[in-house]
Amino acid sequence: SVPEVEAAVASAVRALTGFDRAMVYRFHEDDHGEVVAEDRLPGLSPYLGHHFPASDIPPQARQIYARTASRYIPDVDEGDVAVIGSPRMAGAGLDLSKVALRSVSPFHLEYMRNMNTAASVSFAMTDRGRLTRLVSCTSENPQWLSPARRRSCELVVLQAKLQVAAAEQISRLSDTVSRESLRARLRAAMENASNIAEGLASSGADLLELCLADGAAVCVDGQYRSIGAAAAEDAVRRLADDIRTRLSPGVPWSTNRLPQSVADSLNAAGCLFVTLASPDDFVVWFRQDRPQQLRWLGDPYIHSTGSINPRKSFDTWMQEISGSSAPWTEATLEAAQLVAYDVEDAQLSRAQAKLAHLGLHDALTGLPNRRHLTSAMAAMLAEATPTNPVAAIFIDLNYFKEVNDNYGHEAGDCVLREAARRIAEATRARADMVGRPDIWDPPAGRLGGDEFVAVLPGTDSGGATLVADRIRQSLLTPIVITPDLALSISAAIGVAVATEPEEPEHLLRRADIAMYEDKRLHRRPDPSEL
Repeated sequence: SVPEVEAAVASAVRALTGFDRAMVYRFHEDDHGEVVAEDRLPGLSPYLGHHFPASDIPPQARQIYARTASRYIPDVDEGDVAVIGSPRMAGAGLDLSKVALRSVSPFHLEYMRNMNTAASVSFAMTDRGRLTRLVSCTSENPQWLSPARRRSCELVVLQAKLQVAAAEQISRLSDTVSRESLRARLRAAMENASNIAEGLASSGADLLELCLADGAAVCVDGQYRSIGAAAAEDAVRRLADDIRTRLSPGVPWSTNRLPQSVADSLNAAGCLFVTLASPDDFVVWFRQDRPQQLRWLGDPYIHSTGSINPRKSFDTWMQEISGSSAPWTEATLEAAQLVAYDVEDAQLSRAQAKLAHLGLHDALTGLPNRRHLTSAMAAMLAEATPTNPVAAIFIDLNYFKEVNDNYGHEAGDCVLREAARRIAEATRARADMVGRPDIWDPPAGRLGGDEFVAVLPGTDSGGATLVADRIRQSLLTPIVITPDLALSISAAIGVAVATEPEEPEHLLRRADIAMYEDKRLHRRPDPSEL
């Protein structure tokens, strides 16, 4: 693991150098350092777990470490030796960044004296040009290291750097596998739920774990849901209104220290926010306050004027920190962005499914339309035999035009929707009895206008007549349009049965003819207001 590598390199480098103390600094995002590993002589005060301000290693020193593997000071009091330039170099610059014998800043020498250090050697670990760790050795007495010994230490530190990189890569890969598993569950939840926001909420534990959050809130397609330790909806929406005006869709924004007034209203110290494709849609994660205590070697805020001044005190100084959450890492920002992508994919899939459904179903009643109906009938009729007949029941609502003329098209639509529901319900029972899993549900469709068809495989003329009578009786029950209006309607119904393969249109035509015969024999009065 990374901590094991850090501890091992501290011990190995101190053994090679013979210095009194070897420490491994790990640098945080704000460039302040933390001693994460230490090997020292007995009797020396421990520095493990202490923090150093970023100013202890100023930017110009960091730039040097980015270009050279080590820096060595054998004796703090040895003094400088002037560089004598050739006359031919008059006025030319001389870059000593990679020179091992390069003189040291007097400020750093004073820093070492204040720390009671006579000799030091440091080895850098960098990642893409940024100083991430520093192996630093100190001694209270001057200490000489041969170039070969320094080179050996550099190789040890390089090996440690590679092992740290490998361990971190393994950790990232493990996190990626876990993240993809969480995303898969979230995608499945969004697919199976009635709406996307409900799907995310139903898998809320996964949504929180994905970004290591205490709470979350989602707003998708106008649906709002909260998960875990989330604030009231109005407070979250105020935060969303304030943040999303500054963001592009799918671009995460985060902070681990919200303004106090905002933090109080949200009961959270940090948040991670990502907008979605719609201007009003968003996902936000919350983290609560994480009080912590930092041990500094000296007060980091003394003489923090921005100029380079060596510190004089290295006594332990305790700092209590509150009002901030754990910082959001690049991995959590990436996870939030992936959630945004997944939500938008789910929205697109739903839109495509809706379009596909509209292409095969009647928009008003939700029943299969003529295209869907005839396609399904073709498959059934291809298997029609005397022992496996296919029945078609043609239903035409009587006097439907008068409903529209007398009560308006809204009343007519209400009649059609309720008639479709009753027809589907009456035919569904017969389909269940047949036990055919290939029959779509419901086994009825709307041809257009006031005409409906029910198709029942495995049903002879007797069974189809029973279903037709059930449909006829169900339609006679008054349909409530408004609290003050209910209409009683009737229907003409025709039945045709195929005992051998035939075209769907041919079977429908025979059922249509039977329907007109029924209309002639069982003419009903106009719809009556009840």
